[in-house]
Amino acid sequence: MWSRIQLGDIGTWIASLGTVAAVVLALNQSRRAIRRQRELENRSQASQISAWIIEQKSEFWIAVRNNSSTPVHEVILSLAAYQGAGPEPGKNSEFQVYLGIVPPGQTYTSIKGGGSAMNIRFGVEMAFTDNQGLSWLRNVNGRLKDISKPAVEHYGLSRPVSWESALSKLPKDIKSGVVVAATGGYFDINQRY
Repeated sequence: MWSRIQLGDIGTWIASLGTVAAVVLALNQSRRAIRRQRELENRSQASQISAWIIEQKSEFWIAVRNNSSTPVHEVILSLAAYQGAGPEPGKNSEFQVYLGIVPPGQTYTSIKGGGSAMNIRFGVEMAFTDNQGLSWLRNVNGRLKDISKPAVEHYGLSRPVSWESALSKLPKDIKSGVVVAATGGYFDINQRY
């Protein structure tokens, strides 16, 4: 009985297996492309949000930039040392500010203290919720990552939080053209390099 069944030639079988493998590979690549596109869409607003120290006096003045067309919410800025001994991100609410909303454009706020010591360098860690309800963390080195819970929960804060409003302009005694650089020196943001 088995001897009567015609299985065809080997070339046809190999071509059929190659076709099946090509279809499986194409479906896998398509699924990866869709997943990557979804990740890019999820990050589209978050990648346009940043914060940096612009001046240090008795308090640190922070610029917050939202280059997207919609606001972000529940923004928590933490002053943190990325070099030397100083406050760790999110470990001390004394070195945090809570902004209820950051509209498109550039806004400003301040964080008191932080201290000073030899070789200490400060940066800003920022956690926020985007317009899709996704929560994000941008660390003191500027790396963006998604976080599984809202910033308030990420930092272990209790609600209600005393949300503040960001300033649309700096106070007159703060120099807007000078940015505290990562090296601790200053550079003029209006100068082209």
